[in-house]
Amino acid sequence: MRFRTKALVLLALAVLVPPAASCLRGPKPAPAPALTTAFSPALGIRVTYDPEVFTSIVSEGSSEFPLYLRGEDYNLGIKRIRAAGILLAKEPQADFFQFFAQQVRFQLIKAGLTPLEPEVDEEFTAQGKAGLCQILHFRNPEDTKLIPSYVPQEPGAEYYLYYHHFYSKPDYFFFTAISRQALTPEQRAEIVALIDATEFNAQPIAAEEE
Repeated sequence: MRFRTKALVLLALAVLVPPAASCLRGPKPAPAPALTTAFSPALGIRVTYDPEVFTSIVSEGSSEFPLYLRGEDYNLGIKRIRAAGILLAKEPQADFFQFFAQQVRFQLIKAGLTPLEPEVDEEFTAQGKAGLCQILHFRNPEDTKLIPSYVPQEPGAEYYLYYHHFYSKPDYFFFTAISRQALTPEQRAEIVALIDATEFNAQPIAAEEE
């Protein structure tokens, strides 16, 4: 009788207490986004991006940003300065990025845009190399002729510019996010991930040449 009672107790515990593996399983992770790529002949790069984030692309070699990705929350323009660091003996340091950042801010103010708060500079890492994110908050001038083509075309409109300064020997790149609101940490991480997955000095594949 004693053994029968013990067996019944063990059976009850097995029914009431789930296996340890079941307790630790938790919710299933979200599926990875279906990424796609875009090749820019003008920039010579291939960008991997999430089509749920950027719904359309404009590629114009003569524009300020030869590759311009449009999204619902923010846009991303990409620009290349060829041979900017051809004489550098090593990867550029923070002062190299700061020089270009100062030029960007100077040109925007000279064009008539009004800074609304102090500039913020933050470092990031992509492809194992350092980069600099220059965060600017501006207001458009009232004169529509002075408004840059890549920002909201509204007099007095406010927006944020996130210039990601990056160097891929021997060229200098700007990955510039443009948004009406400040970007979230997740959105900023998306941009760094895009830079990290970018193929620099890329060659077109057959499908892209057609």
